[in-house]
Amino acid sequence: MTTLTPSSEPQPNTRPQSGSGLGSGSGSGSGSSVRSLRPSARGIVAGALAVFLAGGAVIGGALSATADTAPLTQASGVEIFDIDGGTLQAKKPLATWSSGASVRQTADSTGDVLKINTTRTSGLVAEARADGASATIASGEFTLRNRVPVVFTGLSATCDTSGGSAVDFSKLTVDGVDITASALATPGFSYALPDSIYGPTRIIVGERTVAADGRQTTTALRVEGESGASEIWRVRAGQVTCGVAPAATPAPEPTPGPTPAPVPTPAPTPGYPSDPVATSPQVSGVRVTAPDGTELIDGKPSVTRAGATEKADLLQADGGFPATARDVTVTTGTDGSATASVGEFTQVPDRTELGEYRWNALRVYGLELAVKADGTSSVSFANPSSAVFVNGVWINTATDLYTGVDAAGAERVRVHLNERVQNADGSTTITALRYEDLTHANPDVRLGSVVLPAPDPVVVPPSTGVGIASTVGVLVTSPTGEALIDGQPRVDAAGGSVTSALVAASQAFPARAKNVTVTADKTGAAVSLDEFTQVPDTSAIGEYVWSALRVYGLNLAVAPDGSSTVTFDNVSSAVFVNGVWINTATDLYTGVDAAGAERVRVHLNERVQNADGSTTITALHYEDLTGTYPDVRLGIVTVTPASTEPTPDPTPEPTPPPGHGGTELPARHAYGVQATGPSVIDAAPLASADPVSVERAKLAIADTQAPVAVAAAADAGNAAAAAADGLVVGDGAAGQVSVVAPSARVDATRSEVTTGPISLYPGTTIAVDLAGLTVVTTPSSIEVSSLGGTIGDTAIAAGPIAPNTIVALPGSNVRVVLNEQILTADEATVIGVHVSDAAGLGADVRVGAITSAAIEVAPAPDPSPSPDPSTPGTPANPGTPGSGLMPGALTPDGNSPAGTSGTNNRGLAATGAESGIAIGWAAAGLIVAGFGALALAKRRRGTAASRK
Repeated sequence: MTTLTPSSEPQPNTRPQSGSGLGSGSGSGSGSSVRSLRPSARGIVAGALAVFLAGGAVIGGALSATADTAPLTQASGVEIFDIDGGTLQAKKPLATWSSGASVRQTADSTGDVLKINTTRTSGLVAEARADGASATIASGEFTLRNRVPVVFTGLSATCDTSGGSAVDFSKLTVDGVDITASALATPGFSYALPDSIYGPTRIIVGERTVAADGRQTTTALRVEGESGASEIWRVRAGQVTCGVAPAATPAPEPTPGPTPAPVPTPAPTPGYPSDPVATSPQVSGVRVTAPDGTELIDGKPSVTRAGATEKADLLQADGGFPATARDVTVTTGTDGSATASVGEFTQVPDRTELGEYRWNALRVYGLELAVKADGTSSVSFANPSSAVFVNGVWINTATDLYTGVDAAGAERVRVHLNERVQNADGSTTITALRYEDLTHANPDVRLGSVVLPAPDPVVVPPSTGVGIASTVGVLVTSPTGEALIDGQPRVDAAGGSVTSALVAASQAFPARAKNVTVTADKTGAAVSLDEFTQVPDTSAIGEYVWSALRVYGLNLAVAPDGSSTVTFDNVSSAVFVNGVWINTATDLYTGVDAAGAERVRVHLNERVQNADGSTTITALHYEDLTGTYPDVRLGIVTVTPASTEPTPDPTPEPTPPPGHGGTELPARHAYGVQATGPSVIDAAPLASADPVSVERAKLAIADTQAPVAVAAAADAGNAAAAAADGLVVGDGAAGQVSVVAPSARVDATRSEVTTGPISLYPGTTIAVDLAGLTVVTTPSSIEVSSLGGTIGDTAIAAGPIAPNTIVALPGSNVRVVLNEQILTADEATVIGVHVSDAAGLGADVRVGAITSAAIEVAPAPDPSPSPDPSTPGTPANPGTPGSGLMPGALTPDGNSPAGTSGTNNRGLAATGAESGIAIGWAAAGLIVAGFGALALAKRRRGTAASRK
């Protein structure tokens, strides 16, 4: 997943929108209008500023003409845009050249386009010719409303068809301060003006962008205000564009015939899929889901048969909600391919005049998803520069994940592009665009979804593990291929541990690592480093510019089976790249430049399959896509597969599952449900050979005030059973965990747990709703089955459940495992349904468990009288942690539950979660519902002072 970086120039709105007249007036009338709307306007654009500061994306670059009509060179003097991207001053003067003689245009001056704003220039010349273009302005002043003056003399910008460009000023001042030298020393120099009531404003000097057709545009000076803040948004002065002259194309030669004749494609190998898409995919157009789970647009139009097409000219959300889609088409091919297209989709919850510019507005134009018969997919847009508007900005659509933040830097929206989700039944869902509002105030949106059927099973030979071929700390390679740090320190296959206090690059290149340790033995491999810095820019602010790479507290661990994990000592200030602290909870970060072109990539926990069958695991791999700066790899472990055939037993005998020996099972326990975290439930009903555990089970069940029968063991060596016909075991009035009619039994040869309906975290995105569960263990087998239901958006079929089935919950850190098996020499545990959130609230719910591990139970309850069982709101376990939960289940959007409207009594058990983990939730009372509803995330942010 990729988190977008800030780009310096948002695209102007290229589509007609309502309420765009704010920037067209002049004089006092215009000023009063903008001033009266100021609070709303600032609310719209606060997110855009936060995105720039915290690593979100603001995509820029002037719209280029098509290759057929674009001139080879172009130059212009001054161009000015209004509050919503409309043109106040067209390019003046403008010179374009495609062929023939040079073109030269001049203008004596340009005047103010609006009152209370100064936009004056003099002596403007624009020239375009065969070999390049140039623009000059003798003098100019730009003073936007309530901003300090930007004054210059002797502005010039030039470019040529060889790819070169230059910018110069005789003098450039901001509020009387001469910044000429520093502005000309750094291409793309940015300088922030003092903040005004109209938000932040900056100037950019020598900005260079490259269009898709290779044409390079250089802008001598850009004055950039907050979009939507005051009458003038942006000013460009001295802009030149040059295309690169095409290279000579060699004459085509006939393609020789193949020698020898081609070999026919062999028949498919048995056990491997012959066709990744065995049957026709299912395609749907638009799905809009309210925070409470209500379908506002229920996946229309849709097709499920091959060779079909369905269209919808207009789709309107139910209930009058302002979500609308136009020109939606879905198609399936006879070969297993599929396409989905959406001409326009808008979701504008804020119905004010500027609602479509606010952070919670989603606007999508010209979207198309294409899925080939082999399952590969691509997403494209009719006009990428004005394709997706979200979080108050036009975003970069050349990525797979955009994360938008609020003014405080907290994540509040996500947009997934070309998302692929593996479902529990083996099918794959591809979604062109999925929009999440992490505050859960606005609906979830999915545009263009294709469900590919599960492929034929692939037979994989069993593996006995891997071997560690080598473990390397740091490798830095120059663009020419020269090793600046040649893999130090290093441990080879023999194993061992090596630590280097300092590893520095050769040729005095400013790249170095501190306290690097590499270790390898039969239990796996590990690499850790305290610090790595590569700062090619040697200026005073070099460590903050885009070319700097800084990594702190990196750890790589590779297990004996070849699995690997990457962690950081402090995730909030772990990796600084492309000018921002990036999110390290992903596998790929892509950084873009001011024009939205990719320039850096950071791969985390990268795995590369080598030709010899080995696999290279790299904790962090940094690429400079401009080819200017070195490639960096930190923490490199190469593993080789061990024998794919298990070592035969000298005396083969039937091997029972681990933890199962002989004809009798070891002493164990079985229980219906147990929970820790915000909802606390002791294991109940509990069957055990331990009389103390059975007595505790009686007490736990009695607390539910429901009919129950418990049969305790006559002694510790005999069977014990617990049954609960009609019983509901859960967290009481909190309503987050509920299991109907659980029963549990253990004896020497068979242990069994059965339940009726199971409901966990209802109304949330990770809701578990199963009709029933059965878990049975014998000395030679483990069987887990359910009566079917759903987990999140995944349907669970009735019948047997494969061991360790993980249910995907997109956008969530919550882990759901069905038929989880922990079988070792010391423990045999089987859990029918296991829901855990170890990274967030510390919540853990187990339903239908049989285990040889000890059962933890709460201290015996106080013998003092219990509350009247008929009293509404009595918790399931009085006196235990979590008993302060208020009646009624919390709703996904955090509203007061039934029976408590208007109250502020939100006492919850302590969760131990870090305050910075939960995003968008301010009240502790929202934590229970937040467990299921939030995709918990940590902002990867840090301050400059923390690393100085």
